Amino acid sequence: NPADRGNAIALNSTMVNSTRLIGPVIAGILIPLIGEAFCFLFNSISYLAVLFSLFSIKILKTQPVKEESGMFSDLKDGLKYSMKNKPIRDLLLLIVLMGFFGMSFLVLLPIYAKDIFNGDAHTLGLLMSSMGIGALTAALSLAYRKTVIGLGQNISIASFLMSFALILTAVFPNLILALILLSLFGYGMIILLAASNTIIQTIVDENRRGRVMSFYTLAFMGFGPIGSLAIGWVSGKWGALNATLSFGLLSLLISILFFLNLPKLKKVIYPIYKEKRVFDSSD
Repeated sequence: NPADRGNAIALNSTMVNSTRLIGPVIAGILIPLIGEAFCFLFNSISYLAVLFSLFSIKILKTQPVKEESGMFSDLKDGLKYSMKNKPIRDLLLLIVLMGFFGMSFLVLLPIYAKDIFNGDAHTLGLLMSSMGIGALTAALSLAYRKTVIGLGQNISIASFLMSFALILTAVFPNLILALILLSLFGYGMIILLAASNTIIQTIVDENRRGRVMSFYTLAFMGFGPIGSLAIGWVSGKWGALNATLSFGLLSLLISILFFLNLPKLKKVIYPIYKEKRVFDSSD
């Protein structure tokens, strides 16, 4: 059911970010007691549960559909479709830019924990967990939504939250304030990713869903590491605080541009919503 798609995506984010909340806390406690090596060992053992779950899934046998085109032609078709569809194109571009300039900040957290806040592994665990609290809150709030209406505005607010969190963390380097700001950052990050995912999957043509979602995955998983490399280089040259501030200001500029473009996106998206009948009965 298209109307339930957003809730399903949000529930998936809830499960992912529950581990992001719990994992760093456990690691922060265990590292001083048993060391990093055993933490990595226990983490690798935990994947046995994932493998067991995957092997337990029973897949119904279906007749494979013969594809006339190849992989590269399918990717080309998906890229061409994404670039011609303004909402999908703009959302993918937003994720690419916010992933590069915003989410790349996470690679600097160990520097903040050790050099700026004079802490240890426990401090890093607190920073990661505070972000997990915000992310989990965002996922739960999206899971309880009854309609996709208003997600575009939520994405705009989320990008502003991420940007201001980065800027204030750099300008006021205080541990307590950083824990609060990272919660806001985590909240904004999940709203941005999950809400964009929901909109894209709602408006995309069914026969191109897989191709477009592959570019969605590439947008935040492919460009984020490049952004991490860039912010790491800037941090090495001018320090972590200056790197965070500069990338935060660039994220803010991107957020403003998306906000100014939002009315045009709504004019394109709403007719598609009506055509696909994704409105809640209360709308």
